Amino acid sequence: MDVLLDIMFHHGGNFEKDEGKLRYTPDNLTCLGDMDEDTLDVFFIRNYYKELGYEKILHCWWLVPGRTLETGLRNLNSDNKLREMCFLAHKNNGLVDVYFEHGVSSPDYLQDQEEKVGMDNTGVDVAEEEGATEKPLANPNDQSQAKPPNNQKPKPPTNPKPKPPTNQKPKPPTNSKPKPPTKHILPKSVSTATPNSTPKSTLKKKTPTTTHNFRPCTRSVAKGKAAKTVKKDIRFKHALAAAFAKDKDQVTVEDDAFVEEVSDGDVDLCFVGGTGDDAYDPGADSDGANSWHFEEMKTPPNLEDEGIDEESEDVFPMFREGIRDFKEAVREFTIQEGRRIRFRKNDNVRMRATCKVKGCPWVVYASRDHEDTCWQIKTFVNDHTCPREDKNMAANRNWVASKLVKKVRKYPNFKHCDATTYFKSRFDLSLNKNSISRALLDVRNVVFGDEKEQYKMLQDYSLTLLKTNPGSTVEICCTPQPQSDPVFEKIYVCLNGCKNGFKFGCRPLIGLDENKENWKWFLDLLHQDLGDYRQYGWCFISDMQKGLLPAMEEVMPWVHHCFYVWHLWRNFNKQWKDLQLRSLLWECARATTYQEFRDNIDKIKHINQDAWEYLSQWGGEHWTRSQFSHRPKLDSICNNVCDVFNSKIKEARAKPIITLLEGVRMFVMRTIAKNKPKLANHVGKVAAVIHSRLEKVRKESKHWHLIWTGDTGYEKFEVHGYPANHVVDLGKHLCTCQFWMLTGIPCVHACAALARVNKNSEDFCHKLVTMESYRETYQHHINPIPG
Repeated sequence: MDVLLDIMFHHGGNFEKDEGKLRYTPDNLTCLGDMDEDTLDVFFIRNYYKELGYEKILHCWWLVPGRTLETGLRNLNSDNKLREMCFLAHKNNGLVDVYFEHGVSSPDYLQDQEEKVGMDNTGVDVAEEEGATEKPLANPNDQSQAKPPNNQKPKPPTNPKPKPPTNQKPKPPTNSKPKPPTKHILPKSVSTATPNSTPKSTLKKKTPTTTHNFRPCTRSVAKGKAAKTVKKDIRFKHALAAAFAKDKDQVTVEDDAFVEEVSDGDVDLCFVGGTGDDAYDPGADSDGANSWHFEEMKTPPNLEDEGIDEESEDVFPMFREGIRDFKEAVREFTIQEGRRIRFRKNDNVRMRATCKVKGCPWVVYASRDHEDTCWQIKTFVNDHTCPREDKNMAANRNWVASKLVKKVRKYPNFKHCDATTYFKSRFDLSLNKNSISRALLDVRNVVFGDEKEQYKMLQDYSLTLLKTNPGSTVEICCTPQPQSDPVFEKIYVCLNGCKNGFKFGCRPLIGLDENKENWKWFLDLLHQDLGDYRQYGWCFISDMQKGLLPAMEEVMPWVHHCFYVWHLWRNFNKQWKDLQLRSLLWECARATTYQEFRDNIDKIKHINQDAWEYLSQWGGEHWTRSQFSHRPKLDSICNNVCDVFNSKIKEARAKPIITLLEGVRMFVMRTIAKNKPKLANHVGKVAAVIHSRLEKVRKESKHWHLIWTGDTGYEKFEVHGYPANHVVDLGKHLCTCQFWMLTGIPCVHACAALARVNKNSEDFCHKLVTMESYRETYQHHINPIPG
């Protein structure tokens, strides 16, 4: 259930400085409890002062939980601020404080003073006459000049009536002619300036307005430095926060401010650590409850939004990494803006960047902040008069690579064309093809590892494999060089978990792909790991690579070896395009009996003598089922299993050597771990694939007629049907169609005989196709290795 909100209203008072701290006095409290945030409305909260008996307020503030009044006040003037308030209130058990600032109905005037000092809507000190002599300012902390907390006449409320004002000063007389807009006193703790001090000649006169928007004092004023004129652009608030927000220190900015230069002793600095317009503005005027600024609906703030909102929108960041950090931020900002910049000043204490186009006023100036020992932006004019460009020399190879790292990590097959599209749509940049290619190479070295460096670490990696997986075999073959390091040639890896799983549970069939020299080297090591091929009956399947047969006869003479018929058909199709010949080739390959094979090969001989001679040079035991070995229990004439495995490691094959080996190792390790729970939960003697295949054969068996031979074991049958009759021996698991011996699964003739004797066909399956064999295969595992 959502947490209901409890809103504590603070009313009847104003904000005052007391011993350097901001206080709200007098503080009358009214709690509004059990409020659902979905039904809350900004107008309801801002206008609640009417329920408390007041006619008008200046501002409605809410306090960030856990913060003081100096740093936690936020102006409640939009739906966005309301969502932020509710979001942070949930972290404070639903409690949030809301402050009504009542203010005064008319300004106070200082006695014996010729100049009235106030604030305009940008937080600038404004004088009525340019040449007027500066007079002392009133001290808000002086109790003799303290203003009453409220001078409004509240309505008769149900709650206690606020304390009425006590000593309000009389208003000055008015004339018939219009009165100029009034100016408020600077509501800061400012010491009395020397009577003889005069404003600088550069101080410009600004026409005061009735609407004020006070900004906190700047650090440059506190240090006695003259503030600089800074142009403020609405895009700066968000663009600079994204481009420059590497450091989270809040620094106030002089926004169009013309502030007199004063000494440290003349100013009692009062920093109000708010966020731009959300910070406490004690000198700002308002129209009360009607001070409403509509904003479009947005999603509630998340953790990242919270961190951004807590900082000032108009505050320049600080760069603790120094000048390099600042230059990278400027580069990032200008690339996104599509402009070219030049660093005019560049030394250890300051740096100025300007637009390369002559006459363009864009400039950013930063210098070292000696107080915080970091760099800070002092001047920023975000006003380009030059056109945007889609090519930027600042977008160099390093910058492009930095933007592609996350993309390549997320999408390992990120291509050149994808990168071009990304930079065009994201940054409106047209980059050089070579720049993107070099950057992608650098990124792949970062993400997948450097290829040259990984060859140097290959020996250590091999030792780690042997240490973490005892019983494994790792062999590295290198080509020696007379005057340099040896050159890597090939590597052989046989993990103990894979070796034992293959020997004790898998069908004895191995797929190969290489040339004669590599065949011989690999087969020698494989023979040592797996044992005698005669004892275990190993069979091999390959893609008709040259040199395979001589290497096989040299290392493992008389071993059974077959081809992928797909490769045989592809080579056959290059010379003979006849559709009938190609169809007969597949009929020969699928034939399970020798007679069926001879009938189809004779048809090929009758059609094309050359085609028959080409097929005759390849022994039938290499490509037709009728002459395959019955040991592996596999009738596949296409190496689909190897093709699937190659597709799984296709991405890893293009990566550096160790990344490739790790990709294959982790794929096998995940496969074993994923299949173990499936095998544990499986019910039945055979796998689901074998079971469905048997069901299909059972349905076809009803079309065959059986004749029992009369043997005592009731095991021998003669099965009649189309296109030929066959003999079945249930005791020896034999059928003259040879399908049962090839696959280890009862054929259609055997299923018909088993149905006659009322026996389950799954009990007559070979062990290699049962769940027992699967479990023996996956009972082993691969040990992990450290990074």
